[in-house]
Amino acid sequence: TGLADPAPILHTLMGDPRLARHWRLAGVACTVDAFNAMATLDQHPEAVKQAAVADRLLLTKTDLVPPEQLAPLAERLRAINPLAALSTEPDGALQALLGLQDRPSAALVPLQAEPDTARSYFFPVSAPAQHDPNRHDDHIRSHVIVRDQPLSREGFMAWLDMIAAMRGDDLLRVKGIVQLADDPEHPMVIHGVQHLFHPPETLPRWPSEDRRSRIVFITRNIDAEDIDATLRIFERRRTRGPRPASPV
Repeated sequence: TGLADPAPILHTLMGDPRLARHWRLAGVACTVDAFNAMATLDQHPEAVKQAAVADRLLLTKTDLVPPEQLAPLAERLRAINPLAALSTEPDGALQALLGLQDRPSAALVPLQAEPDTARSYFFPVSAPAQHDPNRHDDHIRSHVIVRDQPLSREGFMAWLDMIAAMRGDDLLRVKGIVQLADDPEHPMVIHGVQHLFHPPETLPRWPSEDRRSRIVFITRNIDAEDIDATLRIFERRRTRGPRPASPV
């Protein structure tokens, strides 16, 4: 839809109970005009937002662009959204779209990497050679929160509600797999776009031996440490237990 903001459409599909009874949001595919993409991303924040919330990024007009110019664009898109699958093959576009329907609800392959690998994946090592203050995606950041110990269900859900309410406009994408203290054998999957989150899903088993909680955030103008610090506050509150009654 050109430069439309994708969030209201996603909110309608995810949040309207009449639609939810009949339709399931399989995912978001975003076509990227390889010939004009760099200029469009520079000039229009809506384009950056479209790339940030997508599950699949499909590059078009690649025949008009020399291969050496595709690499910087691909790197920029991966920096905006490391969760999205990126396709540069025109013949693969249909399969990529069909793949949205076939994928499991917990398609969390990037979250299964080891810590060092995950950090290099979510925070691309090859930064642009020159900082451009006019680039809108300079405000877009992707980061991952990892917890080794199971989390309190009540505390975690309260924290998620709090950050969605307070900073929802700047939470472009949230996706994660969480180990809960009351059911550590069955991971919970979360997936949200700005203020609205899919109902959490519980998987029958962990997808790998790694049972840490891992939550990926794609945000705008939010510091990663701020998000991590708020979760630590909720963790401390839940581990202290109830306060003793005051003497009368």
